[in-house]
Amino acid sequence: MQVQAPAQNMPPAVSKSLADFLDDPVEWARFCVKKCDAEAVEVKFNLGDSGTGQEVLKGASELSRRLVNELDVPLIFSGPDNREAEPSVLETVAVAVKGERVLLASARLDNDYTRIARAAIGNQHVVLASTDCDPPSQKMLNDRLLDLGLSRDQLIIDPTTAALGYGLEYSLSLTEQIRLNVLKGDGSLQMPIASFPVNSWSAREANLADSEYDSHASRGTMWELASAVAMFLAGAELLVMIHPESVKRFNMLMSEAGLSTPNVGEQG
Repeated sequence: MQVQAPAQNMPPAVSKSLADFLDDPVEWARFCVKKCDAEAVEVKFNLGDSGTGQEVLKGASELSRRLVNELDVPLIFSGPDNREAEPSVLETVAVAVKGERVLLASARLDNDYTRIARAAIGNQHVVLASTDCDPPSQKMLNDRLLDLGLSRDQLIIDPTTAALGYGLEYSLSLTEQIRLNVLKGDGSLQMPIASFPVNSWSAREANLADSEYDSHASRGTMWELASAVAMFLAGAELLVMIHPESVKRFNMLMSEAGLSTPNVGEQG
């Protein structure tokens, strides 16, 4: 599940469901793990009003160390949506949690992926290689990261998850195409695939407040759930979501299909 630090541009239905935690990313992350059975947590760093200065880097360093110390699940740390600031934030996090093997997101062709790769190599982390719905670009980025010294088990790939109604079918086709290329022996693509159904909340329909549709919260969560299930069936193995109800329903579907592992509480 995704946690934001600080929370920014949250859909109303998401803000309402997480209102008690939006000001405290540590409590938000604990809620995701303990109450929603999240098996991993993504921390999305936003610049907020602080720009790209030392305060942002200090905050990212302190928060990443706290989360590593307090949570016993895999962690993903995502840089801000700013290609100049992103490598600096991820380098800072990589050093702060050296040796913890977190996932640094993301290395992309349009940012300084070399810095991110070297930070992962020097501090024993994993890199998320992200591209925009283009398998040749994904292959190119993967090859460049491997040439820099990353091993295949230090890479997870993100071919992009478009929202339902806004290109989801492209994401499905690309994921399937990558899987088929892997089966044919393409070593440049033999990595786990990550998907971000959280992007579904960017769809206008997920946020419409119109009597023609179901309740506001239900419509948005079903948009996220539909995207997650579709990407899972196409071959994605790491799914990042944000609304508790979406995650609850996804876990329920996995359980009914016999595809989930009981959590510690269920095992007694």
